[in-house]
Amino acid sequence: MKLANDSFDNAVITTRTVRPGEIDELGHVNNAVYVHWIQDAAISHWSAVASDALKNEFVWFCSRHEIDYKQQLYLEDEIEVRTWLGCAKGARFDRYVDIRLRDSDKVAVLAKTTWILVSRELKRPIRIKSDILSAFS
Repeated sequence: MKLANDSFDNAVITTRTVRPGEIDELGHVNNAVYVHWIQDAAISHWSAVASDALKNEFVWFCSRHEIDYKQQLYLEDEIEVRTWLGCAKGARFDRYVDIRLRDSDKVAVLAKTTWILVSRELKRPIRIKSDILSAFS
């Protein structure tokens, strides 16, 4: 299954400023903070596109993160967090996240996360169907 929003060019973009609590003892953004930003991007995107009915029926569970750290980010850096969707297969959905300095061509962090759609009622994975796909279109 493919989506219309399946490339960097169609990514959902949020911006933020690096805060003091996000810096580690080496003076740059802590790796754990990037994981938090990656999750925030996914949750924010789902919250923005899904109906209340879909949000009440389903929840996403992260099963895998792959993260490449390419460049350091520092206190008060203005950054962009871009997220876009890959292909859905069964109950799984890959999501990509690109984090970089605002208006930069250089990637600081590139991530691929595999999410699993879970039925809140059944507490088990559910195949991703057209209603979920159309929410992201």
